[in-house]
Amino acid sequence: MNNALLPVDMSGDEMFTLKAANALKRLRLDCPETAERIRKLLWLAACESHAQNLEMFPTLQDQVDSEARFAGKRPGQIAPTGPKDIMAAVTFTGVHVINSTSADGQARLLIGVMGECSWDAEYGVAVLFDDAGRLVSAGGA
Repeated sequence: MNNALLPVDMSGDEMFTLKAANALKRLRLDCPETAERIRKLLWLAACESHAQNLEMFPTLQDQVDSEARFAGKRPGQIAPTGPKDIMAAVTFTGVHVINSTSADGQARLLIGVMGECSWDAEYGVAVLFDDAGRLVSAGGA
């Protein structure tokens, strides 16, 4: 997403399987529709994060500035003002292959693209895809 090769991480109890390899291969982050959907979802995550801290930060820019001081990263970062500029506030850091269970109890494989974001340095964001490369969710990690 930020034109960088990202490290792939799996938890200790998972094995690198053909299913995981194929899921990683199918993941198309350069698809314009997927990228736009991720931008919108991350923008909503930024707004939600700001709303949770509203008593501490009057504006999203104040929150971004505070996070930059806290994390010692991204000084002078301009807070995103909408979905189109959200990606400038996110640095994707790694890909996680996750064995998960759906709400109906079915086992499923998820691919999580994890990142640091200017508005929440502590937790960051995660963008989750299913093993077919379809977007499952995006938001706070």
